[in-house]
This record gives sequence, C-alpha cells and structure tokens, in this order.
Amino acid sequence: MQMLEALLACILALPFAAFAGCEAGTAASLGPAGMQSPASLAGRWRMVTKDSAGTETRYTLELELADGELTGSLTTDSGASAPIVDLKLEDGSIRFIVYVYSGDTTMQFTGKVDEKAGRITGEYSQEDGTRSTFTASRAA
Repeated sequence: MQMLEALLACILALPFAAFAGCEAGTAASLGPAGMQSPASLAGRWRMVTKDSAGTETRYTLELELADGELTGSLTTDSGASAPIVDLKLEDGSIRFIVYVYSGDTTMQFTGKVDEKAGRITGEYSQEDGTRSTFTASRAA
C-alpha cells in the first residue's frame, strides 16, 4: 500500500517534477499524500519578518526544485543573499536554516504552509535566543 501511495505521488507530481525523485525508495521526498510537495512550494516568495520591537524586514525567499528536493536562498531587499540549508517538509510544516555570513549568525525558520492561501507563517530564532515572526506570500 505504501508503495502504491508513493507511485501515485510521483504520477500526480509529473507536471511539476518530471520524475525528479521518483525512483524506487525516494518518492518520500515528494511528501506524503495530502501534504504539500516540494514542487508545489518551488518559486519566489515575499517574506516579511517582525521582531519583538515591531521592526519589519523584507526578504525574497527563492525555493527551487533540484533532483526532487527543495533548495533555495533568502535575499534582503538590498541584495545580500544567503543559501538555505537543511530544508525539511513534514506534517504541513516547513523548516530550514539560513547562515548569515556577515555575522556568522544562524537563523532557524519553522512555519506552517497554507497552499490554498499561498502563504507560509511561523517564527524564526537566532543563536542568541531571539525569536521573531515571519510571513511569506507567493510573489506575483
């Protein structure tokens, strides 16, 4: 039954993934039935973070599908960019880490995905324990 679900996930993802990650044993990268697939999240997102003082910072979150897995980068409006690492999708959530090289800071993002609304909302934390919120919406 599990293999059938994996095969169906690959077939349904064909228009997006073109068989990427659909070899035997790797279909889990497309996400379980009823959950977003990496292909459905690929693209450009406008992200706004808000810290505890209410200060907002704007970013572009670029998610790309490569070999059935999501990769990407986070770019400030001024053009500074950092790669996303350790991206995970599970149970309607997305988790990823961004290393900001200028200050050797790690930002860990955790959010809930609402595909119908085209939105990801959640929070991120930094190494110093600071927590802030974020919202990402599909870019037009």
